[in-house]
Amino acid sequence: QTDIFYCHTHLTFRRNSDTLSCYKHIITEHGRALWPSFCGKCGAGIGSTLERFPELQVINIGTLDKPEEIE
Repeated sequence: QTDIFYCHTHLTFRRNSDTLSCYKHIITEHGRALWPSFCGKCGAGIGSTLERFPELQVINIGTLDKPEEIE
């Protein structure tokens, strides 16, 4: 498992002074957008929001402190 999906209304990002950044990327195969999120300080990928499922937030599981606790 490399990604997890959460409804964005149930998700809170905690960060110190770092800034969460994103950009719009259009996938050429189908023309829909996704917005990758990343740390504005170090560039580490956090996850993505998908145009097709805007209510969901994809989280890269490697960004979690305790990924083994995800079911």
